[in-house]
Amino acid sequence: MDSLRNLYPNMVMVDGGDVGISTRPNIVWQTPILWEAMQELGYDVVSLGERDCDASTFEWLQKHQSEPAFLAGNLAKTEAFAQNIAVVSRDGVKIGFVAAVSEKVMMQNPHFVPEPLEQYLAKVKPELDAKNVDFKVLLYHGNSFEARQLAKTHQEYDLILVGHSNGKPMSSEFYVDSVPIVGPGDRGRELALITLSKNAGKVKVNAEIVPLDDSVAFSPKADPYIQKAKDMASQANSSN
Repeated sequence: MDSLRNLYPNMVMVDGGDVGISTRPNIVWQTPILWEAMQELGYDVVSLGERDCDASTFEWLQKHQSEPAFLAGNLAKTEAFAQNIAVVSRDGVKIGFVAAVSEKVMMQNPHFVPEPLEQYLAKVKPELDAKNVDFKVLLYHGNSFEARQLAKTHQEYDLILVGHSNGKPMSSEFYVDSVPIVGPGDRGRELALITLSKNAGKVKVNAEIVPLDDSVAFSPKADPYIQKAKDMASQANSSN
């Protein structure tokens, strides 16, 4: 991230959820450590996925709400402490982010029942409009088929970022009369470098998929969190 930020100092860093594996009690501790590392790396917006949902992770979120902005979207049980919209500004340009999670995907974690998707998007639309942002982005945690349907029916957004991994490399989709879609990635193996521009009211989206291989410099900022994870894993193994 440091090397990319040197190239693009106004970069906005976003993650679409499923950072950890909170649905597995024996390694639920991983999620907050990863979120702490993302804070240090300077992420701006992080949405939640079904694998992030656990009482202990929500307890952590209640203490760390602002940097980055954590969006729970239509996860009803988290509305009390997670905002609906995040607005990120760069050089006078404002980007508004809304998060939503698929009801089908959340069946994998039945302890947390989301608000119906269309109901939530209708509710949050006036709030997003009132922000007067230059670009509107939907962080959708669901499958690609559902994202394509949303791209046709919710053209108030300029971009849809998909966050639920399908085990395949990240991709981008651009269709006529449809909102551009980018994602999902697969276990941190790549990222999308996306450029949003506007000319005469028309939005243009460019997306470049960047593999995170050895050509991308490693950030030493992550070292303390890697060591913390190793220590926690060692403690967990010794107690079993």
